Amino acid sequence: MADMYQCLVLVDSGQSHIEEREFRSMGDEPVTIAVEYSSINYKDALAVTGMGKIVRVPFPFVPGIDLAGTVIKSEISSYVPGDRVILTGGGLGESFSGGYTQLQMVPSEYLLKLPLGMSTRMSMILGTAGLTAMLSVMALESHHIMDGEILVTGASGGVGMIAVRLLAALGYRVTASCNSIHLWHKIAGLGAETTIHRIKATRPLEHARYDGIIDTAGGNTLASALSQVRHHGCIA
Repeated sequence: MADMYQCLVLVDSGQSHIEEREFRSMGDEPVTIAVEYSSINYKDALAVTGMGKIVRVPFPFVPGIDLAGTVIKSEISSYVPGDRVILTGGGLGESFSGGYTQLQMVPSEYLLKLPLGMSTRMSMILGTAGLTAMLSVMALESHHIMDGEILVTGASGGVGMIAVRLLAALGYRVTASCNSIHLWHKIAGLGAETTIHRIKATRPLEHARYDGIIDTAGGNTLASALSQVRHHGCIA
């Protein structure tokens, strides 16, 4: 195990630098991971730039809301050195130090073993955005929306693009909504049948069109989407 490791440290809101630290200065969480990959999420961008209140504890702080790597030390029997693992959520990169580091000590409650056949790199290419998209699709399925037309808002983002690809692969008809016109061709290539600008409602109830909606935008976009969902539709 290395005596020193490097990490990205937020020293104040919007102020960060790369820092070298001693391993012995780490915390006392039960599982130590050699971090191989972490993804860049919207929350991470807000945290590093200081544009949003993401970090819930005092500075200095290591951001990064997900990570994948290999266990190198463990105090619990369910994880042993050599296990390849993923961690996302549970306060990582918000309430306790995150994935933008070479080594990290983490609690085990939200830790998962890497699925067979998936690399740590691929797990973070999909990352928290992929997990969110899949949970949204599963929410539609759990409400018996197994086919029909699905609207994806904010389709140019990570969650939106992966949601479009998943829905299309499952046989749904996908309408993708976003204002990034230069990405429309790419989104269509992921499986969207129709690509539209950000939707805007002119009335509280518009013509019912969508069997389900995956919304990543919120605000007025979500309000507009709600006005166009069919009876017994589902919004994730």
